Amino acid sequence: MQREKAKKNQIVVTMSILLLFLFSFIISSFPVYARSPVVVIQPGHSVGYDPGATNSSTGITEAAVNAAVAGKVATKLKQLGYTVYLTHPVAGCSVQSLLTNVEANSLSNVANAINKIKPDLAISVHHNSGGSSASGYEFYWSSYRDFDQEGVYEVSGLWAGDMAFRDSSPCWAAQESKAFASVLEKNFNGIGIDHRKTVERDDYVQAHVTCPSVLIEGGFISNPSESLLLASDAFQEKMSGRIVNSVSEYFGGATKDEKAPTADSITTPESPTTNAVFTVTANGVKDDLSGVSGVRAAVWCDWNDLKWYPANNIGSGQWSVTVDIKNHEDRVGTYYIDYYATDNAGNDGYIGGETIDIVAVPSISNGVSSVRINNNQFKVYAKGFLNYSNLLFPTWSNNDGMDDIKWYQGVRQTDGSYAILVDNSDHGYDVGKYYTDVYGTDSNGKRVYLGGTTQNVEKIDDENNGMNTTSIMGLSTVSSQQLVNLYNSTGNTFPSYYTENGRNVDLNRFAQLYIEEANAEGIRADVAFAQAMKETGWLKFGGQVSISQFNFAGLGATDDGAAGMSFAQKYGDNENGIRMGIRAQIQHLKAYASTEPLNNACVDERFNLVKRGCAPYVEWLGQKENPNGYGWATGANYGQGIIDIMNRIS
Repeated sequence: MQREKAKKNQIVVTMSILLLFLFSFIISSFPVYARSPVVVIQPGHSVGYDPGATNSSTGITEAAVNAAVAGKVATKLKQLGYTVYLTHPVAGCSVQSLLTNVEANSLSNVANAINKIKPDLAISVHHNSGGSSASGYEFYWSSYRDFDQEGVYEVSGLWAGDMAFRDSSPCWAAQESKAFASVLEKNFNGIGIDHRKTVERDDYVQAHVTCPSVLIEGGFISNPSESLLLASDAFQEKMSGRIVNSVSEYFGGATKDEKAPTADSITTPESPTTNAVFTVTANGVKDDLSGVSGVRAAVWCDWNDLKWYPANNIGSGQWSVTVDIKNHEDRVGTYYIDYYATDNAGNDGYIGGETIDIVAVPSISNGVSSVRINNNQFKVYAKGFLNYSNLLFPTWSNNDGMDDIKWYQGVRQTDGSYAILVDNSDHGYDVGKYYTDVYGTDSNGKRVYLGGTTQNVEKIDDENNGMNTTSIMGLSTVSSQQLVNLYNSTGNTFPSYYTENGRNVDLNRFAQLYIEEANAEGIRADVAFAQAMKETGWLKFGGQVSISQFNFAGLGATDDGAAGMSFAQKYGDNENGIRMGIRAQIQHLKAYASTEPLNNACVDERFNLVKRGCAPYVEWLGQKENPNGYGWATGANYGQGIIDIMNRIS
């Protein structure tokens, strides 16, 4: 009998276990959802209805600053996955509101609306008013709650002329309010203004809501300088980021911002350039959650001269650094700029980089001189005025007196001279003679006349001034890397001949030599490089000119089979010979394109055989297309073939 009873009990236990397992399996088959914390943000006062504190000298209102910060906080929290509400609307913020602006004018309405949705946290965003020199932020929490009367007592001094309530046995929501105030206090440290105090006070919303709640007084609107800081987007980003991270920390840090800022692009000025000072800009720098706290850039030409520059916030997500090559031992060459950014949560990372080619200034004499760049532009140099600062270049044409005068600020060049670029579009497209004077400031602060120069800007016939002409003269707007990319895009392999036996000129160096030599004579590097590729079949040669001659444009090679000049034989079977071959080609181009003298010593033995200035345009380099009957080559569409190669540069 005992055995049968035990057997029955065993069956019951077994069935119970099976039923429990089956029940657990059924329950586990249903999805389980983790509830995200619900947070309500109250923008103190109301734009258009209740401005709050107003600074009479700056015109900044508390309501506007409250709304801006509250909107940023609500948006960031929503992006982190919180369920977020605003008590009333903020312009430009898509977060849902509990009340209209009119309804929110009643603090009773605000507290009731918050309690209705039973949130996990409520934050009131305010800014303070006091004396014109008052400064700093404050936090307020209430131990008193209207639904909990046990332990309530009155104190004076917290409100002007009125008593305040406190609770000696605060409820859970009140205790958590104090805890959240402590988190805010820690995270606001180092924000840029001082922490004044954290106060236990029965502000209406904090005393009448059932959830943890803190009121933030972010700074003093009554202080003119502080009001401007509080109204700035940068400071609002910083403050909203500190609030958001405090919320994340309060709820356990599971949704804390851990991503560094990003940027849309990094831009440099025109490259290559002879300017010794240049500015590089990071565009679209942003951090949606915590805001951007700082940006910096690493800049170097050689690893030995790497320097860090703090970037300036110029607004609209743009941060810039200005680099002076004197900080890099006045090196010329390719400068590398890498940008890094930090957010208000402390996340830091690389946001992008760019390069700029700094090249040597063409050889110029001391004094004031000008160099024609093309039919519309010329450059004026002032060299040797080391004892003067703030060089100014007033420039005007001789048409209608000095009505088009423009004062240009001199830009320091890589050789220590100062220069300006004059474009006749800045002078009403006047043609004829232009005058430039140069003034500098001496050690006594007196402006002194240093000299002057003139330059002719030619009239261009309409038939030559259309879309069908491409100037040979001009500042190079392509970089050496673009020329490298052009060559590589063809599938050709750069000849190893140029790197062997101590020549040591690879494709990167070859392209850089074209940039340097073209800039020295004011010839467009893309024109010269494209012509060389056309003449040599992308450096395969194969005709009467051989690769060993370093003759990249067939100089001296004629239709009767003459091989042409050998720059390796005359100037060395090395980098210098290669450079001289490039220089001769560019000088020959200048002979056709301009009547200006050469800046470097002439290495083109055929320079004086050219009718100077007979082909200022690429299209005119072929005799058949040149209206004057002159040209570099006799074949049809010679210039267009160069244009076709140039159009492949990207």
